[in-house]
Amino acid sequence: MHDTLRENAGGNEFAIASNASLADGDMLAQTVLSWLRVFGSRLVEVIIVVDDKPLSGRIADLHSGLQNKDKIHSVLRSLEVHDSRVKSKNLSDLPIDSIQERWFGSARPNRCHVGSPIIPFVAAIECVSTDIVLRCDSDMLFSEAGWLKSGLAGLKSGAVDLYEPPRIVMEDYISISSRAFMLSRNRFSKHLPLKHLYVDTARRIYRTLQGRPTFVALENMLDRAITQHEVSFRRDAAGGDIGWSIHGLKRSFASEAWFAKAVLSIERGVVPQLQRQTWNLNPEAWGGS
Repeated sequence: MHDTLRENAGGNEFAIASNASLADGDMLAQTVLSWLRVFGSRLVEVIIVVDDKPLSGRIADLHSGLQNKDKIHSVLRSLEVHDSRVKSKNLSDLPIDSIQERWFGSARPNRCHVGSPIIPFVAAIECVSTDIVLRCDSDMLFSEAGWLKSGLAGLKSGAVDLYEPPRIVMEDYISISSRAFMLSRNRFSKHLPLKHLYVDTARRIYRTLQGRPTFVALENMLDRAITQHEVSFRRDAAGGDIGWSIHGLKRSFASEAWFAKAVLSIERGVVPQLQRQTWNLNPEAWGGS
């Protein structure tokens, strides 16, 4: 077992809350180890909430053929043995009703109208033991050279309610992303339950008639709260010298020969120019296709 000492954690303690589907085994095997290396002793724990239900909608289409229940549980057991800060929990074992009530009042948004998870994301946040939490998808990769200190300072002082790590490039996507954001659980609780949960009226009626979910994605709920000046938000400039995030994009990349090299280079903040043109991991930049 390779536990990292926490002698420097002090005022910088934070946890990572992430989620796993049946398609995430190969990806988590590499990204969790990367998070441990990047954040070192500042990282108190990594909580991964596993949803064993088969994927649906657009998300299922993206990860076709990758769903493997045995693989995901085998990978998580291995990570827990490697470092005791890594802990997995089954979504079905959590107090979902009370979590839903806290975050969404009387609404019950398990997934959004295109199939993206909602409850699993916030359930993972509720499972960590620290106040400050980085909620991120299982395919997020980071370099860190100062943005963590910036985010922690803003959250602890109350200057911001939500902080998003800088991206390697912003492109045209400017609203907050649920792929990676930080909050203080204590301070953010004053904004709960969230209020702006549904698609517009016409689509809500149409999707109800189809028997489909009528909720927007979690990031849209947060973006609406930000737009309405109910929640304050900050991200540092993209592509700067304090580090950034890169979105892994496809779970299938994790089994490619070039992926492990890309992960280590991203951790060091050394990436090809071609990768600097997009937030999504670009195989061509790393010798893939």
